[in-house]
Amino acid sequence: MAEIFTRLIKGVAGNGTTSLIITPSKQKRLHGMQLQLSYAGGTNTLAALMTALTAIRVKVGSVAKWNLTGTQLRDFVLLRGTTYDFNGLPNTGAQVTLPLAPEWYIDNVSDSLAWNPALLGGDITIEIDSTASLTCIAYERTSDDLDAPSSGILTLEVIKPVAGGQAFYSSTEFDPRGRLVQASIYPDSTNSNEITPASLIVGRDDAFAYEGLTSAQNDEALERYGLTPAASGRQANIYDMVFVKGDALSRAVNLANWGKAKFKIEAGATMAGTCSILLCRLEPK
Repeated sequence: MAEIFTRLIKGVAGNGTTSLIITPSKQKRLHGMQLQLSYAGGTNTLAALMTALTAIRVKVGSVAKWNLTGTQLRDFVLLRGTTYDFNGLPNTGAQVTLPLAPEWYIDNVSDSLAWNPALLGGDITIEIDSTASLTCIAYERTSDDLDAPSSGILTLEVIKPVAGGQAFYSSTEFDPRGRLVQASIYPDSTNSNEITPASLIVGRDDAFAYEGLTSAQNDEALERYGLTPAASGRQANIYDMVFVKGDALSRAVNLANWGKAKFKIEAGATMAGTCSILLCRLEPK
């Protein structure tokens, strides 16, 4: 494994505005970004800052490989424990880390998930949209070995299938590509019903990859994995399906091979609006 250097990015485009563009060093593997984000006005809490971050996009060339909100990113990292939470306050500078090659994986797995522009076919940029005017100090964590082994990259996107009734299926919004590492299903946007149970169904014969666990049963399974679905700071009643604990990437569900996939989402009362689903995939290098 190559040495990893932490370096200050000298200029952030849009500093002091509601739209930031951060450009890491070219032709280096990118393991993560540590951002100090601050605003002068507004509510001085970490949760308020996350709400203000309406979009975080990590792009290769012009294609967004991450596209989620600050709140969803915080929910994602907190599932692995409060060790990975962000810290600080926005009026004095909050520390927000983008774990492109997450620290919760063992070292050689984490190293293999670094974003390598030589393999990805384009330069990497980070874009942040905010409802508040932000100031950013950005640090990149990079290594020079462009020939290092790669497992691909972890991508994060949010789909919003239309919710209806006490049970519905999502299929048209769910593109069966890559390998599914995690899916986090949020309560419906209109009635905020807890999701229970939920299932993942794959293949032309509708095989269950994850079948019908209630939220209580699911939390038990997650906690035995060493995960923290009820960590302080997470949004309430997220239903997390996690297929990879911390090292065995091969356990991710190979959606590309199955060719077809859908969620069955249920609740104890009628749902309406949409149910946001955060998808974490392992995608080819």
